[in-house]
Amino acid sequence: MKRLVKWQIGVALLGLAGATQAQERVLEGSLADGLGRYRIELPAGWQPGGRLIVYNHGFNFNDPNRRAPSTSPSAEVGEALRAQGYALAAGSYASRGWALFDIVPAQRALLDTFRSRAGEPGQTILFGGSLGGLVSVLTAEALAAEGRPVDGVLAACPPLGGARTWDQAVDVRLVYDAVCSGHKLPASSDPALPWILDADDIPEDIDNIDDPDSLADLASAANRIRQCTGLIQPAILDTSAQRARKARLKSLLGLSSDDFLKTQLLYALAPLSDLVRDPTKLGGRSAFDNRNVIYGDAEVDATVRRVERDPIAAVRLSAVSDPRGGWGDARVLLLHTTRDELVFPEHIAALPIRAGDRPPVTAFVRESSPGHCDFEQAELGAALVALQAWMDGGPAPSAAGLDAACEAGADAARCRFAPEYQVAPLDSRIRSRRLNLLFTDQDHTGAWFDPSFNGEGWVVEVLENGVDAAVTWYTYPDSGEPGEQRWIAGIGRIAQDGIHIAEAFETRGPAFGGFDPDDVEYQPWGEFTLAFDGTVPGSNLGSGRLAYRGRGGETGERVLQQVATHARPPQHHNDLSPQPRPPHPESRYSGSWFRGAEAAGEGLQFLVDAEGRGTLVWYTYDPAGHAAWLLGPTSAAAEPGVWRFQALRPRGTRFGEDFVAGEVQTPTWGEIELRFSGCESAQLRWSPSEPGWSAGEASLVRLTRPAGSAPCETSAEAE
Repeated sequence: MKRLVKWQIGVALLGLAGATQAQERVLEGSLADGLGRYRIELPAGWQPGGRLIVYNHGFNFNDPNRRAPSTSPSAEVGEALRAQGYALAAGSYASRGWALFDIVPAQRALLDTFRSRAGEPGQTILFGGSLGGLVSVLTAEALAAEGRPVDGVLAACPPLGGARTWDQAVDVRLVYDAVCSGHKLPASSDPALPWILDADDIPEDIDNIDDPDSLADLASAANRIRQCTGLIQPAILDTSAQRARKARLKSLLGLSSDDFLKTQLLYALAPLSDLVRDPTKLGGRSAFDNRNVIYGDAEVDATVRRVERDPIAAVRLSAVSDPRGGWGDARVLLLHTTRDELVFPEHIAALPIRAGDRPPVTAFVRESSPGHCDFEQAELGAALVALQAWMDGGPAPSAAGLDAACEAGADAARCRFAPEYQVAPLDSRIRSRRLNLLFTDQDHTGAWFDPSFNGEGWVVEVLENGVDAAVTWYTYPDSGEPGEQRWIAGIGRIAQDGIHIAEAFETRGPAFGGFDPDDVEYQPWGEFTLAFDGTVPGSNLGSGRLAYRGRGGETGERVLQQVATHARPPQHHNDLSPQPRPPHPESRYSGSWFRGAEAAGEGLQFLVDAEGRGTLVWYTYDPAGHAAWLLGPTSAAAEPGVWRFQALRPRGTRFGEDFVAGEVQTPTWGEIELRFSGCESAQLRWSPSEPGWSAGEASLVRLTRPAGSAPCETSAEAE
């Protein structure tokens, strides 16, 4: 998954003249927060508002800071694009290998750096192959969600199966050991993950991870592979037993090429182990599971090692790796070759398209022999020209149109577009894990706590798009930090029966009663992941785990229990009841509320459960400007649309290892009234009894609505 082998966009095809090198500008440096290096190339005469291509490189197993990032697949391509007037920008990524764990902030930082150093661009294209193609799609989704969408995406041979890409590597590793039981791959000293190399055994660099000969760099493994299969030795030396085992492996793994068997084995050793062992990636947890996989070989099915995923790792890997759709109006052009045996063409079928997305265009190039991203210069040239024309208001391209445009060029003999090619589902190439999720996603909405950390908790809101969730952690400051309370919040991605918050934040600044949003200071906090794994014994309430990593590297875990649900009883995935109970009418008011843009930085979370009981948390600031939160314990409505709470302000302990549940105090803070005047507006009144806090009232508007809430059309009679 490193880089395209033949990305040579024909200068003649594009009708480009050579750029004036003397007038070009090159800008280089390091992105903020250790997110990698950047390089920007501005053609002669480029001005703000000009076109920009962000180039995303493929899988690289070297130190990302070892060399400056390339802004194009080759020097010839870069020269041709600059001559056409495109500015080029690229980042090195912040880590080697599967560099997706911080790719969104890295791409955001790259674009912000371009704006600050070169000016605001006009049309922006995200362009990449292999892993870089997936990076381009994920970035388009993230930027669209932030309200600054790109105009176009050109992604070649992208592993759009996301996390499932690594299921193939896991199968390679485990199936090899089953077939070659007398020559198993090197084991780890870690008894929990003996099939994943130790960190010290992972090479620091592999110059070309896609070169099958690089397998020889792993000397111990390479010798065992040679003994079992005859790979890495002259074919004339192969025994009949070696040839038989090699053929069996290739058949089980869906490969026809000896070279790609080598490459797949290499990925199953070094990059897979790096993904699991790197503390900034999965941190020693395995996201992989093959307990229910059927390999179709009786002996292998009986003897293959069966491994079970760590739910936290599975959620985290899926959240950063899996496209969800949501690129909006961006023009997305996807290319793949038909015999790619590293990133199978079936990955294209895994791309979801959300409502509101402009449908992508997909085109395949027919190969006569296996390869990886082996496009000809005429094919890539035709694709880029077609994408630009589409962005300029022309019709969406088609595979037939790309083929005709390519053949009209100067190098028609190298055009291999296959308009008739139909791609199969990804399950036809990477075996389904067949895992059963426990709840529908919206059932994660509610209030959660850890009984061992009684006094802190979480409010989870699965949003209406079914893709994202808002999570707020109500807790306490670190030892030595000012204030008595703390809240940590973020929007995360739903994945694998869990939620991953990649960029949690906390705030400080304004004083209660004299709120000025200009005083709010947003500070990055770190990340946390929730994985839901069952139910609390004797109830339908959920249970799960949480793992966190603070910005300073501190880590910890919690055991979660759900204490309040939302709208209606939980609906299990295996519940075949044809008429699930409707949501409680008052749940139409559930969600996050705030005082509008003039008071961004504080707000309320309000949830109504299946029995019509409401829970309120107001996240705000104390009179000294420290973060504070007020808890309205679960109670019933005073009347339809009117809720009154005797609010508490818990305090008395500290965060993390210094948390002592027995030190938590829950004194009454005062009275809070919520009076809803519709699904989108409400009136908030408060009367504190705690000294130093002022009484007042404010109008509220909705910020979020949880999935599964009662519709706004709910009638008074239904109440």
